[in-house]
Amino acid sequence: KCRNLGWALFNKKEYTKALNAFQASNRLKKNWHSYQGIGWCLLKIEDKSLENIDGKFVLMGASYKSFNLIEYSNAYEGIGYAFASKKPNLKADKAFRNSLSKKKEWQRYMDLGMALLKINQYPHSIDAYCKSIKLKKHWRSYYCLGIAYHKFNGRGAKSIGYYRNSINIKEHWRTYFKLGQVLANTKQYPDALIAYKKSLPHYLKIL
Repeated sequence: KCRNLGWALFNKKEYTKALNAFQASNRLKKNWHSYQGIGWCLLKIEDKSLENIDGKFVLMGASYKSFNLIEYSNAYEGIGYAFASKKPNLKADKAFRNSLSKKKEWQRYMDLGMALLKINQYPHSIDAYCKSIKLKKHWRSYYCLGIAYHKFNGRGAKSIGYYRNSINIKEHWRTYFKLGQVLANTKQYPDALIAYKKSLPHYLKIL
């Protein structure tokens, strides 16, 4: 697909080619993935100071092959960067807002939670994810709640519960790994070892 080609080129820092790929994808069918890609490409092309800013949520994942499973660019974060410089990037802002308009309400709350999580606004991030879950119980929202609670005053018990909720919906190596970390931190070593062992085969699938 054109949008997958766009992200492959984006990761290679070939932003002009990536932009063309995302635009081609939108000509076939307008979709939020491509609008977000367009926004991030426009930011990268027009503001070289953003070269080291990733268009995807790097806290969560490892390789490009896992991109569609857990990593994806965030429109709210993109809007923030679009207005961070002295000259706002209105084209990028429009692309990100078009992306959000293509998403369902639960997806927008999930994106907002992710953007807040990245700037350490844990209580607000938790609130956004909880609102998302009320609309749709998605594994990624539970996963991120686990991260948020672990970082917010080290609430291990709640983190463990949310990671397990996430795994019950969809198994992912990173969720097992994070679960293992919290279990180890709370000295539940046998259970931590089990979680780490379960993480490995899921990780090997994406290599």
